[in-house]
Amino acid sequence: MLFRSSPHIDNREDDEETLPENNFESSPIRMSRNEGATDRMVAEARLEMRRERNDTSNNSNLVDSDRSNGKYELSCKIKPQVYDGNDDLEEYLTQFNLLAELHNWNSKTKALLLASSLSGGARAILNEITEVDRHDFDSLVTSLKNRFGSVNRAEVFRAELQTRVRFKNESLPELAQAIKKLTRRAYPGTSPLVRDTLALDYFIDAIPETEVRLRLREVGPKSINEAENIAVRLEALRVADIQKGRNVRIVDTETIQEHELNREINEIKQSIESLRSEVTIIKNQNGQQFRGDNNYRRNQNNFNRNFNNRGAFRR
Repeated sequence: MLFRSSPHIDNREDDEETLPENNFESSPIRMSRNEGATDRMVAEARLEMRRERNDTSNNSNLVDSDRSNGKYELSCKIKPQVYDGNDDLEEYLTQFNLLAELHNWNSKTKALLLASSLSGGARAILNEITEVDRHDFDSLVTSLKNRFGSVNRAEVFRAELQTRVRFKNESLPELAQAIKKLTRRAYPGTSPLVRDTLALDYFIDAIPETEVRLRLREVGPKSINEAENIAVRLEALRVADIQKGRNVRIVDTETIQEHELNREINEIKQSIESLRSEVTIIKNQNGQQFRGDNNYRRNQNNFNRNFNNRGAFRR
C-alpha cells in the first residue's frame, strides 16, 4: 500500500537520509574543529538511521513502493531546524521531540541529529562536553539547558515581566502571547495552572488603558485567554465609540465654525465701539483743559496790567 507524500515529504532512495543540508554539503574550505566534529556525528547519524531502518523495514514508517526494484521511501522526512542559541530552547526541544516521535528515532539518533543541528554559539557546546555526552541525548539537552535555558535566567525574565507594558501598535493577542512566554520562562518550575494565574495578572497590568484594566478586574476572568477575549471586545467597543463621536463632530463642524466666526465679529465690533468711546472722552477732556488754560492766562494778564497801572499812578 502506498502513501501519498505531503509537501513536507522528501522522496529519496534507500541509501539516502534527510538531515540538515548545511551540515551535509562538503566545502573546499578547511573545516574547523567544530565543523569536523559535526561531520563525524552526521556520518554516525546516517549509519545509525540506516541500521534502524533495516531493523524496522516492516515498520509503518517504511512503505514498499517497488519491491521488484528494492526501493523504499520514508513516509515522512522532515528536517530538524537549526538552533543557534537565539531562539527559545524549550520551544525548539518540544518541536524536536515531536519530530523524533514522528520518525521513531532512538536516543542515539536523537543525540546525533540534535548535535548536527546546532550552529553558532550553540555549536560551541560540542567542544565543551565529552564524547560520551555528545552521543547521549539527555546529557546534550542538559548542557544546552544550562547555557540557553530559562532556569538560570529566571530572575531576568521576572524583572522584564514586571515592567512589561503594551507597546505602541501592539495588538492584544500579541501582548497576551508575549506575557505567556515570559511567564513560562520566568517561572520554569511551576505548574501550568499557577503560570496561567500569574500570566493573567501580568496581562491585565500591562494594558495601559485604565478603563479596560478596571473592567477586566470587575469581570474577573479565570484565565489569560478569557481576559484576552474580553479585552479585545472592550477595545473594539471603545474604538467604535470614538469613531462615532468623530463622525458627529464632522457633521457639526460647519455650524460650529459659523458660530465661532459670528462671535469673533461681534467681539471686534464691541472693541471698536469701546475705542471710539474712549477717544471721544479724551477729546472732551483735552478741550476743557485748553479752555481753562486760556482763561487763566487772560486773568493773569489783566492782573499784571492793573498792578502796573497802580504803581505808575503812585509815582
